[in-house]
Amino acid sequence: MKRDRRALGIFGESVAASFLEGHGVAVLARNVKLGGGELDLIANVDGERVVVEVRTARRENVAAELVSLAKENQVRRLAA
Repeated sequence: MKRDRRALGIFGESVAASFLEGHGVAVLARNVKLGGGELDLIANVDGERVVVEVRTARRENVAAELVSLAKENQVRRLAA
């Protein structure tokens, strides 16, 4: 099961990166490991560095619900 979840996550990150690149966004890095966590994608949008948290779900229309406040705070801390 853990392998299936990881494969789904890798798939979702690839889809997200392709989507961004298809819209002219430069993806600078993937899966950046830092002390205390990992940033999924780092991109350049109009000269600004942007951190993208990718959540992949098997069901439609639930991804926004998957980012908890704790996860949001972790991403903010790591991005800083």
